[in-house]
Amino acid sequence: MPITVQYETLLKRAAGTGSEILDVDGPQDVRSLILQIAGRKGDPLQSLLVDAAGELRSSVLIFIGDRQVSAGESPALQDGDIVTLMSPISGG
Repeated sequence: MPITVQYETLLKRAAGTGSEILDVDGPQDVRSLILQIAGRKGDPLQSLLVDAAGELRSSVLIFIGDRQVSAGESPALQDGDIVTLMSPISGG
């Protein structure tokens, strides 16, 4: 099933693209998808998405469509979902 992944902020540069369409086999949750992306793309994207223990960084903002997913959630993805990944922006 096709899932569109959009990368924003620092993640766009680290991924080398603003978005990509991934063909996901069968049911999958958003956490598993992000861990697969991190492993496939390697550093520097992996270091922005995953901590030293192999867990998703709580600072990464995850959206499925227009709905933000909290760090503790990992909802199942549906055919055609758009997953947006953002790193926090700070400055002053």
